[in-house]
Amino acid sequence: MSADQQDEWKFLEFNHVRAARGARAARVAVDGTWLWMNPADIRNNIRDFGDHPELQKALQAYRGGVSVRV
Repeated sequence: MSADQQDEWKFLEFNHVRAARGARAARVAVDGTWLWMNPADIRNNIRDFGDHPELQKALQAYRGGVSVRV
């Protein structure tokens, strides 16, 4: 997977209740399948697949900057 393929990653939501419990709280779709991610998961995917804007949105959500629900 390449960072140039803009449609493969999609930040879907940040769930504050899951975050408060210490669970993975950023829901991200990859190739149509969604996963819950924590900051380490997101950073690892940025390292492995490139700096994608949707992964940056998910990481920013942990900093309180983005709250999206699709």
